[in-house]
Amino acid sequence: MAKVKIQGNAAGTGVFSIVSPDSDTNRTLTLPDTTGTLLDENSSLPAANLTGTLPAISGANLTGISSVGGATGVDFNDNIKIRSGTGNDLEIYHDGTNSYIKNATGALG
Repeated sequence: MAKVKIQGNAAGTGVFSIVSPDSDTNRTLTLPDTTGTLLDENSSLPAANLTGTLPAISGANLTGISSVGGATGVDFNDNIKIRSGTGNDLEIYHDGTNSYIKNATGALG
């Protein structure tokens, strides 16, 4: 698996390209502009707001997300639980046949 690591006081101008190891598709990021925004290759949107499919990565943790959504919904495979609450007090999931809502504390309103 190819990796790119940039650390400590890295600087530069122009275009920085990453070639996907399993395709001929280049990934282009524009180094931070004068406001410190890292731009993607398709627009002037900050790279932190990229859209599209996020590949599943074993053990991946996503942080700093304030909302999840899409034009048609959010899709999960069977037996994948949506958990809410600091202690995962609320679980919602579907096992392929039946759907479940489990609440460990309080009442469902």
